[in-house]
Amino acid sequence: MKPGLVTSWANTGFTGLGLVLVWAVSAAAHDGTAPPLRQPYKAVFRINTTVSAGDLSPEAVVAKAREHGIRILVFSDQFVCRAEWGMWPLRHLVRIRRDRPSVVTVGLGRYLQRIKKLQQDNPDMVILAGLDVAPHYYWRGSLLAGNLSVHQWSEQLTLVPVSADEPFAKMPAVANPGEERRWGLASVLLLWPVVPIALGVRLLRRSRVDYEDEQGNSYRLAASPWRKRGAVLLLVLGLVFLANNAPFALPSPCSPYRDGGAEVYQGFIDWIREHTSAMVFWSAPEIRMAQELSGIDLLTEPYVQHIVETDGATGFAAIYGDARTMHLPGKEWDRILIEYCRGARKAPLWAVGERDYHGRSRIDGVVTTFLLPELSRDAVVNDGLRHGKMYASCRSDSGAEMVLEHFSVSPDAGASRPSFEDLCLTERAVRVRIVLRAVKAESSRPSATATLVRNGQVIHEESFPVSTAGHSISVSDTPPTDGRSYYRVLTTWPGGEIVSNPIFVQPLSGDRDHG
Repeated sequence: MKPGLVTSWANTGFTGLGLVLVWAVSAAAHDGTAPPLRQPYKAVFRINTTVSAGDLSPEAVVAKAREHGIRILVFSDQFVCRAEWGMWPLRHLVRIRRDRPSVVTVGLGRYLQRIKKLQQDNPDMVILAGLDVAPHYYWRGSLLAGNLSVHQWSEQLTLVPVSADEPFAKMPAVANPGEERRWGLASVLLLWPVVPIALGVRLLRRSRVDYEDEQGNSYRLAASPWRKRGAVLLLVLGLVFLANNAPFALPSPCSPYRDGGAEVYQGFIDWIREHTSAMVFWSAPEIRMAQELSGIDLLTEPYVQHIVETDGATGFAAIYGDARTMHLPGKEWDRILIEYCRGARKAPLWAVGERDYHGRSRIDGVVTTFLLPELSRDAVVNDGLRHGKMYASCRSDSGAEMVLEHFSVSPDAGASRPSFEDLCLTERAVRVRIVLRAVKAESSRPSATATLVRNGQVIHEESFPVSTAGHSISVSDTPPTDGRSYYRVLTTWPGGEIVSNPIFVQPLSGDRDHG
């Protein structure tokens, strides 16, 4: 435990919810204005249906969500699922292609209309249309050697919300048939087959020789048969390569015949930000996967480094059904948040819980809990997803379910502030308040551990019994004065975990100027 005054209590006569309400009222009295009373709403993020890789229809998913009290759904079927390889130098003519069901095969317009109707039929829920997109994969090996493989097949980003009036069909993604083509001066070079075609025509015209003798008699003699064969060969080659090069557009930045690295993903993120209003979330960054499609190996290695090397994404999956460490103290997520605090990044990276639901398991095993003043599309999109008013959590089928009832940072001598509200300091010291509670009693009384992180460093860690009475933690701390800081909390217990989003603290103006 790092220095700082720590106060903790459990079951002091208030429930966790009662403490939250007391703090909220105190904050309202202190500020003179009542803050919005935020309510928790569970969401399932990243849902695949029968449109792509899921087993349930969108309608069946909504029914399943209702059974478990889920009020927010983010559908994100796979945009395009196509492995396409072409043999050099005729990659567009001599190729193999393997498809799986996707939004492209159904039609983007039809897909979005179906999700829109779901929202209309369920006005008491918020149902968002999204897309899972793999902007890039690349080939290795040889077809002849029998070791052809696709790499980073499942390095995906989730786009949300997706609307029909924005040009998602044209986005730069590998195997996207509607990708917006680009032309430039280099396109002229792709017209090179015109040269052998012209030479072939000229040779054909000279394959016969006309002349007159001294008596004025006209003769036509055939030229060497090799000249005619050469002319036909030039014509055939020219026409074949001309067809291969059409429509003479510049190569896609997502070309699958090279490893484009982080540059491809940065270009994709920039295009989405420039042409649409959607947000970009990195999906399952530490996944390791090996699949097979018609004898072709589909491989994916962890791609955390691509997240570190790119900027502009809105968030990432901090909790999902795989081994993961990026969210742990001092790891890559903290490095990104510190860079944002120093002004080296456009925006912070928010954490979400990614269910990646395919209809084959419990729908609420991983959830993202939004803390909103009201349940509306605008609140979910702008308050929750865009500004990080949410936290991620998971539990096993046999594990306890816990909720983060309160998480705030306030001036040390002042009243508590609402959860997840950033703070501009009016004094050097702050007080961090946390309330954690089990949803229902557990006979085994498991123990949980809460870890408070400031700027990538653990400043407080505390274990406590999981209880419906709730457990409250209060930590006094003095953040650095040389720039913006942040606090976040991790909580673990047998079979479950909570990852909060950060609360940012702006130092005193005099300290900031001095720093």
